[in-house]
Amino acid sequence: MSGLLALLHAAGSVEGFVDARLSAVGLSLPKLAALDRLMQTPGGSLPLGQSRLAVITNAGRQAYEKGAGIHRDAERQLFGALTDDDAARLADIFEKLDRARLTPQPALG
Repeated sequence: MSGLLALLHAAGSVEGFVDARLSAVGLSLPKLAALDRLMQTPGGSLPLGQSRLAVITNAGRQAYEKGAGIHRDAERQLFGALTDDDAARLADIFEKLDRARLTPQPALG
């Protein structure tokens, strides 16, 4: 399997791992991300378009807290399998991939 396919497979596996745990409380990664955005916004509201506003409710806050706990536990479980050296190398690899993504490439052609 090529490096890119292996990376995509690993990302998909991790996403599935976390999503399966979040589904126990009726959440998914995108729903948790939306709740996180509302929680991080002063006033807990975001405009969605003309005449629409998303507002965090008490139920939303509770769902966020449950989901964030599940997310933290999944992260601890996954990254707990790495040594400190592994984690440092992985962070370095992610940084290099991000820089490569941002580097302009010559046009094909």
